[in-house]
Amino acid sequence: MDPVSHPFRRHLAGAALATLLAIAPAGAALADSGTELLAALAGNWTARGMVRESAASAAEAVVCRTSSSLARQGTQLKNTGKCAGAQAKVNVAGALSYSTATGLLTGNLLTTGDGQGSTSTTGRPSSTGVQLKTVSSDARGAVVARGTVDIALTGDTSYTLRVVLTEAASGKRYTAADMTFTRR
Repeated sequence: MDPVSHPFRRHLAGAALATLLAIAPAGAALADSGTELLAALAGNWTARGMVRESAASAAEAVVCRTSSSLARQGTQLKNTGKCAGAQAKVNVAGALSYSTATGLLTGNLLTTGDGQGSTSTTGRPSSTGVQLKTVSSDARGAVVARGTVDIALTGDTSYTLRVVLTEAASGKRYTAADMTFTRR
C-alpha cells in the first residue's frame, strides 16, 4: 500500500491534530472558555497510547511529542510535533484558532513523512476540554474519515484523548486513538 493511502498514517494524522491540542492547567482567568483553553494548550507534551489503522485492524502502540505556542494575541495556537508507531512516523504542523464572535474553535493540520494528508476540525470549548468534529482527507483531497476528537482534563498536568472515526469507504465506526498526555 502506498504511503499516502495507508489508513494508519491518515488516522495517525487525525489523532496527531488532537495530540497537538494538548491541555495544560489554565492560567489567569481570560476572556472566555475559548481563549482560556488555547492558553491552557500552550506547552510541551509527551503522549502514549494506541492507534488503529482501520476498523478491521488491531491496535498499535504510538508515542508523540508535541509543542504548542500562542499567537494572534492569544486567539491562535500553533502546533508542531512528531508521532511514531511501528508502522509509521509522521511530522505534523497545524493551528487551532478561536473566534470570540462565534465561540468556535477551528483548526487545520498537515502531515508529512510516511503519510501525507490533512485534517480540519471544529468544536465548542468547555471548562473541562473540548469535543471536535473532524474531517480527514488524503493528499489528493479525498475525504477518508469523519469523526470526533474528545480531549478531557484528567489533572493539572495530563489529559486524555480519544478519536472515534467513521471510514468513508466502509461506513464502519471505530476508536482510532486512545491516548494519555503528560507535560514534559
